[in-house]
Amino acid sequence: MASGAIDTLGSDHAPWTRKQKLDRSLNVMNFTTRAGVNDLQTMLPMLYSEGVRKGRLSLERFVEVTATNPAKVFGLYPRKGTIAVGSDADLVIWDPSESRTHQDAHVHSKADFSIYSGRKIKGWPIVTIRRGEIVFENGEISAAPGSGQLVHRNRHGT
Repeated sequence: MASGAIDTLGSDHAPWTRKQKLDRSLNVMNFTTRAGVNDLQTMLPMLYSEGVRKGRLSLERFVEVTATNPAKVFGLYPRKGTIAVGSDADLVIWDPSESRTHQDAHVHSKADFSIYSGRKIKGWPIVTIRRGEIVFENGEISAAPGSGQLVHRNRHGT
């Protein structure tokens, strides 16, 4: 990722409960467990903590792989993925020194556990602003369910 060989970071975010994830009665394509993990909430903090904080990834590269490049790949740039006049005011305010030990109780999805439970993470988003409105602050989601907007994209490369 630091070298530029990987362009974006993403998550399949599969918010299974622990019971659903470990259901031994499953046999989906010869797998006896449900695929994926609930990683959406911890993906960026983990990348920041393990990448930027530990000197493995520059802050600029962190922004590229998590915002700018995905917006370009999905035909949303420059409306998304940059701070510029005419772009949506979607921003995350980050506290690089906030340290916490992630716990199952912190999960904000239908999943009732986290694969990172017990991990110490340094650097955490404290405010998320979507189109100029605060939608997350100090651990609390304030956006109404369904209040997001579908953004129509351009074809890749246009």
